[in-house]
Amino acid sequence: MDVPISLAILLAAGNSLYAALTGEAEAYFDAALALTFFLLAGRYLDLKAQGRAKSAAAGLAKLQVNIATKITHGIAERVAVDQLVIGDVIRILSGDVIPADGVVSRGESVSDRAFITGESVPIPLTKGEAVFAGESNLTGQMDIMVTKPSQDSLLQHIIMLVEQAEQGRNRYTAIADRAAAIYAPMVHLTAAAAFGFWLLMGADPRMALNTAIAVLIITCPCALGLAVPVVMTVANARLFAQGVLLKSATALERLAGVDMILFDKTGTLTSGRFALPHLMPLPARQRAMLYALASASHHPYTKAVVAAMHPQLGTLTVPEFDAVTHYPGKGVEAKQGRTIIRLGRPDWVDAAAHIDQTAPVAWQRGLAFRMGKGASVFLPVEEEIRPGTAAMLTRLDQAGYRRALVTGDQDTAGREIAATLGFDEVHTAMTPEAKAALVAARVAQGEAVMMVGDGLNDAPAMAGAGVGAGLSLAPASANDATRAAADVVVLGMAKDGMEKDSMGGQGIGRQGIGGQAADTLSLQVLPYVLRVSRLARRRMLQNFGLAAAYNLIAVPLAFAGLATPLLAALAMSASSLTVSLNALRLPREDT
Repeated sequence: MDVPISLAILLAAGNSLYAALTGEAEAYFDAALALTFFLLAGRYLDLKAQGRAKSAAAGLAKLQVNIATKITHGIAERVAVDQLVIGDVIRILSGDVIPADGVVSRGESVSDRAFITGESVPIPLTKGEAVFAGESNLTGQMDIMVTKPSQDSLLQHIIMLVEQAEQGRNRYTAIADRAAAIYAPMVHLTAAAAFGFWLLMGADPRMALNTAIAVLIITCPCALGLAVPVVMTVANARLFAQGVLLKSATALERLAGVDMILFDKTGTLTSGRFALPHLMPLPARQRAMLYALASASHHPYTKAVVAAMHPQLGTLTVPEFDAVTHYPGKGVEAKQGRTIIRLGRPDWVDAAAHIDQTAPVAWQRGLAFRMGKGASVFLPVEEEIRPGTAAMLTRLDQAGYRRALVTGDQDTAGREIAATLGFDEVHTAMTPEAKAALVAARVAQGEAVMMVGDGLNDAPAMAGAGVGAGLSLAPASANDATRAAADVVVLGMAKDGMEKDSMGGQGIGRQGIGGQAADTLSLQVLPYVLRVSRLARRRMLQNFGLAAAYNLIAVPLAFAGLATPLLAALAMSASSLTVSLNALRLPREDT
């Protein structure tokens, strides 16, 4: 796009030099200089606009540390971060930025992890906790054992995603480039035609040349070339500021076209924790015994019991047991004198444990509790839905998106939570292969599908959604396979930690990165992401329209000799600034 404007400057300067040498009155040095000034001023403002949009991504690079303090046999030495290898121990002082991913091997502290979680609340760190490059150590001194080379850190991964999103190309970019490639020769032909036309009309050659120069200037395809990139840059920055990364340039375009969203359940719409929806009144001694026994287990169900019972303790004294025994897959048993207390699976605690079959399905699973030979008490447990999930789904409905729940739960339980969240379409007992097949079938039918999930079992479906019209979204802290398969990564969501306990294999415990709670972080940003993508597409098309309208009006004026080179320079700069300002109209926050 610089060829026509460069040619115009050279012609204007050459024409003015000729006028000065021949002693003619009219010279256009001022026009050539003004053209250069306005062009550079416009470029500067364009770059400033794009620079403001990129400031968040550029800020990530500032979190990188080049030097670390390595501890070898108790001796500290300063080494380059890129020389660290897995197993090295590095010392982090108060106020230091952590240079590499690792785990705390010694000491305790508090860190600022806002660039990952989006929360300003400091994160407490103790021995064994995971830490990430870019975190700020706020208080104590720690030793950290490196678990990843610097080039493989989470910070580097995030920076790479930002760069991919900013440097990529989409269909609209290709259209703009093709249009500019055709447009430049047309500009040259139009300028030549204007010069020839005025010569044939008997005009002075210098007047004809000035007209051709004005045509070259006024038709510079700067606005056309900026129509898409400036919108993409601003959109990426707006989303990044809300904790969303686009892994590919086509993701923004495909987001704008989404009409069907498939949601995984566990860890995506639900927190992975459990709660007691109802707890019948119990005598004081039973309450104390139940709380004490539940506290002795780490199963997610017993954690729900502890959370529900804690406010009811009051001034009660929590008893101590003579012995506590864990029975894997069954429950936990305690002895106090001759009294045996059990908490666990109803059929293990008491075959006659009563489950209210008229209660909601979600209440028909849970634990039974019994003291001695007394009657057993059933404690219903339900999965905890993420805060804001219902509101987010309602907003998607209001925006016209169709949605479906895709879960590995069995039919009854899956449909119960689908009804709670207002899903009209639900697919239960879905294996990873079945999820992938469902996505492939929907894409084959011409639907623009988005798959939202965070687990390893979602990775095949998300990879399938990334083909054709599909799209996939995952939290940044999901497992590596899921992140690799996703087109869009939402920062701040955290994956579910799996922990072993006495009640049978793996229990799901909601944890953030490094084991910190992250229940307040959810997919509430999704409606904003989709809104920005649609508005970005609209801004791109508007910019194409603005560029076309500008040329339809300006070219005839220049061809008719009604625009001097100076006016042409002003008009060209104004058109470039217009498309940039139009891009900046994308909303900064969700409203």
